[in-house]
Amino acid sequence: MNVAFQVKDNFIGIIGWNYFAKMLVDHLLIVNRKVLVITDKKDHFEVVNDNYADSGIKVFQSDYYNFKRITGYGIDKAHVVLVNFGNDTDKLRYSINIKSNLDIELITTIENIRLQDTFKNVGVQFPFSREEIVAKYFRNFLFEKEVAIYSDDLLTSAENEDDCDIQQYKVTTENPFLNLKYGQAFIDLKTDYNVILLGISKCSSNGSYKLIKNASDETTIEKDDYLLMLLNGKTEKLIEEYFGVSQGL
Repeated sequence: MNVAFQVKDNFIGIIGWNYFAKMLVDHLLIVNRKVLVITDKKDHFEVVNDNYADSGIKVFQSDYYNFKRITGYGIDKAHVVLVNFGNDTDKLRYSINIKSNLDIELITTIENIRLQDTFKNVGVQFPFSREEIVAKYFRNFLFEKEVAIYSDDLLTSAENEDDCDIQQYKVTTENPFLNLKYGQAFIDLKTDYNVILLGISKCSSNGSYKLIKNASDETTIEKDDYLLMLLNGKTEKLIEEYFGVSQGL
């Protein structure tokens, strides 16, 4: 049994295929992310295989509960796995089972916002409520239309050099801002690259992260932190060379 990707490939796992998964994959391809798709339906397998044969997408057909088989496909090596099938009950039951068998990070969408804490308690890192997200956008369109338009543009993957995007970059030993202050990094990025530093995700000693939005000038940038910034497609290439890492996890 061939493993789809290795850990170094930095790929995303998706269990279950539908139109939502297609939209997500299309956006991931724009930012050069590899994706492993597992579906239990033959027709879905054929659709993905036919439409993404020449891209960074690998697809396998399998019973979702055959954890030995999907491990053989490499799902346990994904940075994060989206559970993307069935209703909330199906997703919850599956999340409990897969977390009991595999050490992976899970995310999923849920229909009932009141189940968010339940999903978190069984180990789902991000249970997103589509209705909640839509309600937030709709609120902005009702009262702050320009804010809604701007937010929508930022959340859309940058396809052209002038398109803006919010991205995160991990701080490694090669990062020029390592051990420097947040305020100085903010000034340097804006002055040299026209990039706006939006925040920092601080890495604790146990490996967990805490997001600090608009951090104080005196905050020290340390190894394994993530810097969140607003930049365009052209600048993205320069920042990747400057930091020595690609954007994302």
